[in-house]
Amino acid sequence: MSRVQYKVFSEGIVGNVVLKNRLVRSATFEKQMTKDGRVTEDILQTYAELAAGGIGMIITGLTAVTQAGKGYAKQACIYSDEYISEIAKIADVVHKTDNKCVVIAQIGHC
Repeated sequence: MSRVQYKVFSEGIVGNVVLKNRLVRSATFEKQMTKDGRVTEDILQTYAELAAGGIGMIITGLTAVTQAGKGYAKQACIYSDEYISEIAKIADVVHKTDNKCVVIAQIGHC
C-alpha cells in the first residue's frame, strides 16, 4: 500500500480550516525564545524543519498573553503590539517552507 492511501495523509478539517493532511504537531514548550520572549534563529529553524517534514498543522509552544501570565524564561510573548512582528516571523518561515502548513498559537496564562 502506498503512503498516500493512508487516511492520515488525506485532507482534514478543523472548524473551517482545511488541512493538507491530518498530521498535527501538538503544542510544546521549546525554550528557544529570548529571555524577553522574542523570536530567535533557533526557533525559526525548528518551525522550518517541522514544515519541511510535511506536517499539516503546527501548534506553537506556550505563548504568554499578559506580562503577569508569563511563567517561564524563553517563553513566546504576544501581550504587546511590539511582539506582532516577532510572532509573524514564525508564520513567515513556515509558509515560505510550505504554504499549505497551518500555524496556530498555543496561548497560555501561568
